[in-house]
Amino acid sequence: MKPNDKTRSITPEKAQQMLSEMGINISTSKAAVVLDFMYKMAILQVKDFNREK
Repeated sequence: MKPNDKTRSITPEKAQQMLSEMGINISTSKAAVVLDFMYKMAILQVKDFNREK
């Protein structure tokens, strides 16, 4: 999945900063991987929620 500026409001740099504030220090490239995973999980959760209705 490629980042889309219109749907993704958190940049890898911002994610890295947020994680750093919680004591988790990772590189920007790893933060981008984490973001991709989180966005994919969010999409799956929304689809699952809509199926249950």
